[in-house]
Amino acid sequence: MRAIFFCSLILISTLLVVGCVQTSSTAEKKNTSIVITPQSISGVPNTTQLPAAHPGIIPRYQTGDIIDFSQNIDKVPHLIILDYNNKTDMYQYDIIFRNDNKSWGYRLYPEPRWDSMESVEKNEPYLITHINITDLETRFQSREIFEKTR
Repeated sequence: MRAIFFCSLILISTLLVVGCVQTSSTAEKKNTSIVITPQSISGVPNTTQLPAAHPGIIPRYQTGDIIDFSQNIDKVPHLIILDYNNKTDMYQYDIIFRNDNKSWGYRLYPEPRWDSMESVEKNEPYLITHINITDLETRFQSREIFEKTR
């Protein structure tokens, strides 16, 4: 009787582990990400699932998109997409902060960086919102000027 119980326990455990592994790999194959829009009418952020872009084909983000590794809108700072080079599949981005009134936003100083589309989309999977890039304020002309104010 004990042998049957232990064999059944081992069989059930094995099936549970195999089922979890298959479910996990199935979820990874879907390759989706959550998109957060700033607010709904009720003031609560809306989320929408978008299919992930295929590296080297279509960029997921566009100029003016504010993105992050977290869906926490109140977390500061975030990244803003400044440009995309389709020949190199690279995004240009910089750090953006929210204003005191929670509107978007400003850069302390311009310090844009380039990184591959694959890296940016993998490490920053959440689209927080989109702004008009011409509305982006820069508080200091350079990092050196900013450092002198501290």
